[in-house]
Amino acid sequence: MNPQRVFLLIIALSALAGGAILLLQDSAQSQTYSGILIRVGCMLGALWLAFPQLASLRNRFSILTMGVMVLLLLLVAARPRIFPIAAAVAIATILLNGLLRKLSGNVPKR
Repeated sequence: MNPQRVFLLIIALSALAGGAILLLQDSAQSQTYSGILIRVGCMLGALWLAFPQLASLRNRFSILTMGVMVLLLLLVAARPRIFPIAAAVAIATILLNGLLRKLSGNVPKR
């Protein structure tokens, strides 16, 4: 198994475990952080499952674009209300990536 995929699984399970531990505490602040950690853990778990398909996207997208997408996914998992802003940034990043690849002549063959 790919070491990056194993690292992603470890981070996802750690976030889920941290969220579960915080869920057992009674303070309102721990409840807030528990929800955030559980959502981020679920999102990273989904990324872990989709890792082979994401690896095939490396040919089409730059590393910077993939990093921005993962960061936006985690941000939306933590704060769902900013989804419209994150979606606009994601679309702009994808379009800019395509434009830069086309201008550089580095368009992947299908």
